[in-house]
Amino acid sequence: MAATRTKAAQTATPAPSTPWFTLTSLAYATAHRKILITIGIVSITLSSLYGKALARESIHKKALKYSKSLKAGKKAFQNRDYVRAQKHFRQHLRRYKKDYDSWNYLAASYYHLGLPKKALRYLKYIYKKTKLKSFNLLYRGLTLKLLKKHPQAIKTLKRAIDFHDSYGELATFELALLHYDMGNISEASKWGKIYLKRHDQGTYAAKAKRMLDSIDLGQQLQDLEGVEEPNLTEAKFKYHHLSLFNFPHFWMLQIGNEAFDFTGKRPDSGRALTDHRNQVFGLLSNFGLGLGPFRSDLLSFWGAYTYMQKWLTNTGRVRLFLEDPSDIKYFPFRFDLLERTHRISGALTLKPHAQANVGLYSEFAYRVMGSNQFSDPDGFSALKGTIPLSYSMLMIPWLGISYYTYFRSFVYAYIEKTIDMSDSDFSNITFGRSGSSVLDYFYVSWGGRQVFTLKQYDVSLELDVFMTQYLFNDYWLDFTRLGGAAKIKMGILSKIYLAGRYGYMTDSYATDVIKLGTCSHVIGEDIGADSGASPDLKNPVACARVDTAIMYEFSGSFDLSPTKRIELQVVRVENVNYMLQEYQRQETKLKLRLTFAFPSARKTLSYVDKFSDAVYLIGKEDYGYIR
Repeated sequence: MAATRTKAAQTATPAPSTPWFTLTSLAYATAHRKILITIGIVSITLSSLYGKALARESIHKKALKYSKSLKAGKKAFQNRDYVRAQKHFRQHLRRYKKDYDSWNYLAASYYHLGLPKKALRYLKYIYKKTKLKSFNLLYRGLTLKLLKKHPQAIKTLKRAIDFHDSYGELATFELALLHYDMGNISEASKWGKIYLKRHDQGTYAAKAKRMLDSIDLGQQLQDLEGVEEPNLTEAKFKYHHLSLFNFPHFWMLQIGNEAFDFTGKRPDSGRALTDHRNQVFGLLSNFGLGLGPFRSDLLSFWGAYTYMQKWLTNTGRVRLFLEDPSDIKYFPFRFDLLERTHRISGALTLKPHAQANVGLYSEFAYRVMGSNQFSDPDGFSALKGTIPLSYSMLMIPWLGISYYTYFRSFVYAYIEKTIDMSDSDFSNITFGRSGSSVLDYFYVSWGGRQVFTLKQYDVSLELDVFMTQYLFNDYWLDFTRLGGAAKIKMGILSKIYLAGRYGYMTDSYATDVIKLGTCSHVIGEDIGADSGASPDLKNPVACARVDTAIMYEFSGSFDLSPTKRIELQVVRVENVNYMLQEYQRQETKLKLRLTFAFPSARKTLSYVDKFSDAVYLIGKEDYGYIR
């Protein structure tokens, strides 16, 4: 019992309190361990980074010692043979992928070859891994300058200047030159003076002095150049993977569809006013190849061949096919209905003055329909073959003037001749005799366009006026068209372009319409129903035929890439005759196209579609129906 009590008493006895200096010692030991652990982690990290740096340095030293491709690449780079240089550098880097210093030389070779986007991609990727920081920043600045990204180029070149070596020297002069070319005279003077202060015997000291002297004299020199800039135009044709030749050219592949809806009224053979409607659909498949533009200081020229296929059908053929879709012979898009157009076009431009140019656009087109390999669905072999539809020739001489920064004027003559092989009555020309004097012997169609452009907002406004005379083999069809149009176009996010056009025109026919009663009498109605005085049924009335038309156009395009573009165009034309109250017509046209082109879809289409917008093509799809 006593022993038990003694043990219990010992157990219940409280432990003595821990002295303060013991707690302090424990805290100090814990903090000391944390410091040691932190120092260890930092040391390991620094060692790792230093080891990687040594590894990169050893890789580059090893490459310099053993890589024949690297030596050959550097020698070619020094000799400005950049084609051979990039081949050697690529061969070297296949083996030494982590030789990041050599990636700089490959990127610089791409810059000199005129491939700035490719160069910039490599330069950005390796910046943190290469030791040649100043070389990297210099060429990044030069590349951004070549891509017209001037604010970024200025920022990058300023970073290169912090390195006091030969590349920092070049960056200083390039920065001064960039400001000089941009018209920032104060900044150009500032950096030109800094260059001379730091490098009074430098490579570009003489050019820097010329720059400063020209600023003092208020002159602008055009021959100042720093690091040699590549010719982007030449490089595109020499090195682009889509290029076919080493000289300027363009090509295009295009698919899409067209849809036309014609509705209206016109007199039939019995002079009764009847309703008409025609709906036509077409699948498009086009190809084009052009040479040029070949340019000199005075002249430029381009020429192209375009092959256009249009598979036509209408609602009647579609309904017939839907009655028995298993009968493939009546598929609405048939080879015997395939319309093909061969077109040769070109333009010659003479530029006698910096703000003026004169030129001539011309084209010849041959249109056929049918196929030598396929007959109609009923198998009539006599219908197998191609049917010539028309020949057309077009010449447009023009005079263009550019003044101020935002204005361009353009006047032209429109000289066209079309021979319709299917119905000669619809063959026509846009010029003809109009008077007895020599000056009036030819009546030539003409037009003019005024363009206002705000490049900083990517917005343009086009104002058109035109007077076109159409003379047919059937004098009943002859008319003169006078009209105007306004079009606004804007870019959104640099890849989307939207445009809208409004136009108004009048067609004045050469031959009057003969009517009994009054000119406003509607054919097919009782003459006695006309208001006003009783009509004189014995004396016919000659009524002038003047048709008016209003045009609405909307178009949009989206650049999927520089070489791919998708476009949508909708045109609506409302044509009426208010006096005669006949020949009414409404036309809606929809066109959707996907274009794949080189060197860019936007540039190539400016050649292929030249003078083929709605102002020039209104009412040309179906003369027989329109008239």
